[in-house]
Amino acid sequence: MHYASSTLLSFRTGRAGARVACKFAPRWALVFGLLVGSCVWAQAHAGSRVLAEPPVSDFAYGLVLEVDGDGAIYEATLPDDFYRKVTRADLGDVRVYNSHDEPVPIAIRPLPASRAPEPAPVDLPLFPVYSAAGDRSSAQLHVTTDSGGRIIDVSGPGPAGNGNAGPSGYVIDASALERPAGKLRLRWARPGGPSDRQTGFVATVRVQGSDDARHWATLSSQATVADLEYDGHRLEHSLLTLPAREFRYLKLSWPLGRKGVSLRSVQALFPRLDVDEARHWTRVGGHRVQGQSGVYEFDSGGFFPVDRLEVMFPQSDTLVDAEIEIAFERLLRMGDIYRLRIEGLRVDSPPIALDARTDRQWRLRIEGPSGALPAGIPVLRLGWVPQQILFVARGEAPFTLAYGCARAAGASLSPAALRRAAGAASAGFIKTAPVGARVELGGSSPLAWSPGVSRRLAWAGGVVLGLGVLAGLLRRGRRRRRERGAASD
Repeated sequence: MHYASSTLLSFRTGRAGARVACKFAPRWALVFGLLVGSCVWAQAHAGSRVLAEPPVSDFAYGLVLEVDGDGAIYEATLPDDFYRKVTRADLGDVRVYNSHDEPVPIAIRPLPASRAPEPAPVDLPLFPVYSAAGDRSSAQLHVTTDSGGRIIDVSGPGPAGNGNAGPSGYVIDASALERPAGKLRLRWARPGGPSDRQTGFVATVRVQGSDDARHWATLSSQATVADLEYDGHRLEHSLLTLPAREFRYLKLSWPLGRKGVSLRSVQALFPRLDVDEARHWTRVGGHRVQGQSGVYEFDSGGFFPVDRLEVMFPQSDTLVDAEIEIAFERLLRMGDIYRLRIEGLRVDSPPIALDARTDRQWRLRIEGPSGALPAGIPVLRLGWVPQQILFVARGEAPFTLAYGCARAAGASLSPAALRRAAGAASAGFIKTAPVGARVELGGSSPLAWSPGVSRRLAWAGGVVLGLGVLAGLLRRGRRRRRERGAASD
């Protein structure tokens, strides 16, 4: 009797073992079923918890969206703090709630202007100005225009080709432009021609503007131009940034004329419908990667839609060949990055244009021997144009933009119908909702939760529940065996 009542682990053969197996198999099947069922329930519960629409209290922060009650669809520009607090790169943890805490349809889009093509550059008429001997000021300037205001002739205090001196300045006719230029692109000729590699230069120029060619206002007093051969690299700095002011005529000082450098052409460049002016910037410090020479890692501190990148070195006289890894996956060749000081003037490499990326992790690789690496830690300067959120003003105001919920799913974002309506609507159809003060909803605790953690905890709970049931059955079996052994004695 004692051996006949043992468990399946006794490995007894014959009729007694078969009877024991048949007797205890349903109990083990029950335990196994409870264990599997607990895990399945835990997984289903975790999935439903993640997929269920979270209430407004599950979000960390909120922004009050002010509406006038007279529109169906509103748009609001997302502030910088929004990108620092969201937990998903696809902005999936964003909702807009009405006064009854009901979510409304939303869509996130870039600024409409950022989808417009970049305007083509325009060549501007260029007129050299020569100074009298010993006079480089070009103060006495006479500009002749036609009835439409276009420049016909420009004469300065000195004759053209005075001695060996080149032009001391240029007058640029911008009267045909329909809107102000954001930048000027200069093209010059070296004294020895295109193959000249010996005549390098760096200088500062002054840009002035006028509507009558008599009274001039300074637009930029110390713009740097450069054309250098440095450590085997060709460095050219030919873009001049202008303020957003419209003038019919521009005047450019040109101290390089005495070195025999003359301008061949000037082009007007235009921002993409003021998107460049709307760009925000942040500086990000980094650290060296141990065991890897010339490798630095950076965390931007938010999911910004970065489309401009600039590397800043702590010291001047730095020129390196670099590449950047975005999210440690996508490799972008940056080429020559420099920060130089020549003849007392600083020349920095311009920012690099990117396709908008919302990744937080960046890795900079600088190629070359260890002696060529920059001293100190470089700094990344990241630029982005804030996006807009569109929402349907369904229900009663006030509306709250809620963000920062790691367990929120993004499936309900960006309804196609709202995107089509926003794209096809006229400018007056979509109204602007000013963004109010930030309010704290659930605090920082919703930022730490994630769906993966939820599923793992649910699985662990299911396993513990099943093991607990199994332990209880085993204790009960041992107690019955002891009772039967005592009765047989």
